Amino acid sequence: MNIEEIENKSQLHMAGKSVLELRELLRYRKKERGSVTLIANRLGQPNLITPEWLILTPKDMMPLPEHVSFPKPPKAPDGTLLYERVPNKPEAEKAALNNISPTLLKRRAYEEKKVKERLSWQMYKNEVAQWLNNLIVKEIDKTKEKGKINY
Repeated sequence: MNIEEIENKSQLHMAGKSVLELRELLRYRKKERGSVTLIANRLGQPNLITPEWLILTPKDMMPLPEHVSFPKPPKAPDGTLLYERVPNKPEAEKAALNNISPTLLKRRAYEEKKVKERLSWQMYKNEVAQWLNNLIVKEIDKTKEKGKINY
């Protein structure tokens, strides 16, 4: 593909066009293609036969099952369904967890790691602050000995 040739052709094509005509050229139009069945009919298969097993059986002709695994619950006179309430999972878990005291619950490994990291970081910060404090005190002592303080 020669890019320069394409650029030259497009420049020649755009040369005499106004801004409105260029906008019209930039507008995208989806190519209209025919349906597959129309194309197949045109190409020589006008009488397509649908196999019998592909034709849907009407609902009134469908065979009824011998046993219904999950029958619908009975309805009340107002149309609502009558069934026993099954508790949601989070509610069941809350009830089970509330019986255990918090001291018996073991911390997870990542929680312990976070605590250790926090403690080590706090100790590191304290050590750095103490080192800086000692350094400043030494500098002040040196300047006092010389008789002048420079801040």
